[in-house]
Amino acid sequence: MSSISSSVNRVPNLLRTNTSLSTINRTNLQLFRASEQLSTGRRISLPSQDPMSAAIIARLDASLEQAGQYDRNLSAAAGSLDTLDSALGQATDMLLDARDLALGQLNVSTSTAERAGQAAVIDSILQSMLGLANTRSEIGAVFGGSRPGSDPVEPFGGGFRYRGEGDGLQTDLGRTGSLPVTLGGRHVLGSTSTRVQSATISPELTGDTRLADLRGVRGLGIAKGEIELSYDGNLPVRVDLTNADSIQDVADRIEAALIAQETTLGVTILGPGGVSVGPDGLAFDLEAQGGANPQLTISDVGAGTTAEDLGLTTDSVGSPIAFSAVVADAASLDPKLTNRSPLTSIGGTPLGEIRISANNRSMVVDLAGVQTFGDLKNRIEATGLGVRVEINEAKDGFAVVHDVAGGAEAALSIEEVPGNNATATLLGIRTLGPNTAVSSFNDGRGVEVVQDAADPALSVDFRITLGDGTELEIDLSPDDLVSVQTLLDTINAQADTQLAGLGRPTSQFTAALGEGPNGIAFTQDTALGGQLSVSQRNNSPAAEQLGLLSGAFDTGTGTYLGEDRAKVRVDNVFTHLIDLRDALLADDSFGIGIASNALNDDLDRVAETRGLVGGLARRVDQERELLADRAVTDETLRSSLRDVDFAEASTRLTLLQTQLQAAYQTTTLVNSLSLMDFLG
Repeated sequence: MSSISSSVNRVPNLLRTNTSLSTINRTNLQLFRASEQLSTGRRISLPSQDPMSAAIIARLDASLEQAGQYDRNLSAAAGSLDTLDSALGQATDMLLDARDLALGQLNVSTSTAERAGQAAVIDSILQSMLGLANTRSEIGAVFGGSRPGSDPVEPFGGGFRYRGEGDGLQTDLGRTGSLPVTLGGRHVLGSTSTRVQSATISPELTGDTRLADLRGVRGLGIAKGEIELSYDGNLPVRVDLTNADSIQDVADRIEAALIAQETTLGVTILGPGGVSVGPDGLAFDLEAQGGANPQLTISDVGAGTTAEDLGLTTDSVGSPIAFSAVVADAASLDPKLTNRSPLTSIGGTPLGEIRISANNRSMVVDLAGVQTFGDLKNRIEATGLGVRVEINEAKDGFAVVHDVAGGAEAALSIEEVPGNNATATLLGIRTLGPNTAVSSFNDGRGVEVVQDAADPALSVDFRITLGDGTELEIDLSPDDLVSVQTLLDTINAQADTQLAGLGRPTSQFTAALGEGPNGIAFTQDTALGGQLSVSQRNNSPAAEQLGLLSGAFDTGTGTYLGEDRAKVRVDNVFTHLIDLRDALLADDSFGIGIASNALNDDLDRVAETRGLVGGLARRVDQERELLADRAVTDETLRSSLRDVDFAEASTRLTLLQTQLQAAYQTTTLVNSLSLMDFLG
């Protein structure tokens, strides 16, 4: 009799079918992945297939994309620096031609007509230099500083005005920092003059003063955060100043917190003045509470510094502050100078009129009634004289910047207008003031004196002859030429000694700066009659260089006013080429020599600038090499993680195809079995 062996396992047909299908599906899926890897060349198509490798690949992708941007930056930088180098090379050639022409015209045999003809050549070089100064690369104007979008140099009033701003446009190199790809206003082709620096200005604090414009007690600005108020030893109350914008916001929030405390404690804390903004810092009007004089202490929360920065915890010398009816003022917040800063006066003295002359024009600027520094800036710049006003980096003063390179008539001078509180001197912007350095006279050439240790008489630089014939000998030394004030003090001291020796009052002569046009003024007693005059001694150039030989005498006041030799000029190649052209037209050998020397200095500065550009270009090349090496390393690592091994994938594909075929055959065979196959 036939029977089914007990060793044969029976399973349901459905389970057997599902198991077979599952095996076939897994093989099909693996076969699909292998086929996909071979067709795409990628080992990973979804992050879920290998999360760790996918995360690394994502970071490498970002790194390579960033490297691509840096490479584009460096490519643009290389192009701009190449353009700069080429422009500076052309500038060198032009300057060499101009200098050689000047040296050739110093020959005694050259005629006036020949020099006039050569002036036309220099004028042509000037126009070529203008085009060179506006040279552009793919970034923009290479000499435009941080504004490469527009031409940095333009013709203005017979001269050339530089309109660029900043030190130069920077390109980002990532972890290695940045480097400039354009040159700014300090370069030789288009620099400006910033010699006219104002006195230190400490603007008054107002409620509108922004916290961002305060240096604070620590000199580090105001760190916004929370502070705590404790009145008369009660539990502290927090005040959130995180979103405060102005110092008035701070005062209002502190006052609101104290008013809330009044309700809580049932006492009157604030007087009529409340919490107000004083000229230097916050002020508190606290009630004395019948003579008990309770104290208000303010502190920071945790590691914050908001209260300290606002001068509410310690004063300027670090002593703790406890506000009361007798202690009302917080420490000074030291506001920075901004366009919004109040500027109705300086040191309590109202501002008046000043006279500004530049580019052969002169205008009186009325500063009376200005409310803010921005008003002052606008009134000066509205003259259209080619000057502008800039706040300095320390935010405690400003500079009057002369933009226009031109001849002697383009020089900038700022003078007093009589009867206006010496406003230019008050602001510190008078171009010939007591603190003006004598070394800045004559376009920075200074003043020379003669000295002879063996014979003092040979050291006399000039003679002042009073109206009655009295002669005063002035002997200057380099130590006397530190500033205009030291010069005036020396002249007055020597004149006083000589007048006293003659038994005459020292009031008969005074050297000073007048309240009016610039120039050194010698004033004699009008009772002396006649005219005061100045003459050169021992071939000393001092009198001429101080402007004393070309002055004018006013009989009514007895004042001899010298020429202003402290005017401000732009020191750049355009100025020196114009000087050379004008000297050639005027047949002025001395002027040609000075212009030639200035062009020599320009050549040195161009060479230095070209060396700087060359160094930057070399750095760009090095950065590109390093960037390429890093990119190769990243690409190699990414490829090892992301790209498929074609040999391995092909072998796997073949094995999977064989496996799938075997699965099909096995499934067919197994599913064809019936009960009869188990009966023996």
